Amino acid sequence: MSHNRHNLRAFLNDTGTLFMIEQYRIFAEELMALLEGAESVEISVGDHPPLFVDIIDDEISATETRCFIILTQSAVMDGEYTLSPQIGFLLSQQGGLPLAEPVTYQNDRTDTRLAAYQQSPTGEWISNDPAIREQVYDLTAATLKDIRARGCFDARAFRVTR
Repeated sequence: MSHNRHNLRAFLNDTGTLFMIEQYRIFAEELMALLEGAESVEISVGDHPPLFVDIIDDEISATETRCFIILTQSAVMDGEYTLSPQIGFLLSQQGGLPLAEPVTYQNDRTDTRLAAYQQSPTGEWISNDPAIREQVYDLTAATLKDIRARGCFDARAFRVTR
């Protein structure tokens, strides 16, 4: 019986990993659609605060290309500039597919600061607690759902390449 439970746990872990990889592929597609080939854009829709998408760090080696992309929704609250939210993505390739894994999440309105990974002094990304990774993923998925609903991907969105 314990052998079957182990196999079931392994299957569920593999299924969860495949699901996450698919979600990271979708995140990558959405970020590339927002950037439209630019390294930095500002997107405005109606009276919503602007959305900024920026490639801030490219890392190219003989074996892989990775970059760090920041998605920022900014607002002014009580006269203060706030990040509401700001999400950092690590964009990489796996099996020829671009993947964008959310690695940081900050929201000044809710006083939330989470890091799914920490960058070591040598530049390696080191995983934090899996529960934090899941929380960062959930908040990112909700934010991107809101961005889609606001129309940031639509033709009505006003884009400025910076």
